[in-house]
Amino acid sequence: MKKLLFILVLGAMVSCQQKAKDATATGGAAKDSTEMKLDPAMGALQTKTFEGVLPAQGKGLRYTLTVKIQEKSDNGQYELLKTYIEGNEGKDLTYVNKGTVKVIHGTKSEKDAIVWELTPEKNKEISYYQVEEGRVIMLSQKMEKTSTWKKYILSEKK
Repeated sequence: MKKLLFILVLGAMVSCQQKAKDATATGGAAKDSTEMKLDPAMGALQTKTFEGVLPAQGKGLRYTLTVKIQEKSDNGQYELLKTYIEGNEGKDLTYVNKGTVKVIHGTKSEKDAIVWELTPEKNKEISYYQVEEGRVIMLSQKMEKTSTWKKYILSEKK
């Protein structure tokens, strides 16, 4: 039992040392696996953040969606924070999702619509958001607005 505990502690120490080396090599911050490679030909990087509280058990689910896409590109990256308001014994419980964004032009019902297809790094539960002026609307898996779509709007943070 003591040997197992020693091995676990040793493993944790080695892991911490490696993270410290990574942080030193990147100027003090640990490397982010989702760091974007920018192409100067694709224009400036556009970063937009949207927030909203969506229906869920309890007091709701706060979404904070940050999307980074270059001006002339149809691909980018995102980070989605899903916070269950007072979801863990009265305290907020937040999950972080990161992945890639693909811009889709047009849907079955709206030819001029702009839709973001969000593909997470860890699982393959793709989600869709229709982009409108100052807001995004969560869509169904068929890229359609639901009958209750007005409850699934995230507003742009300025």
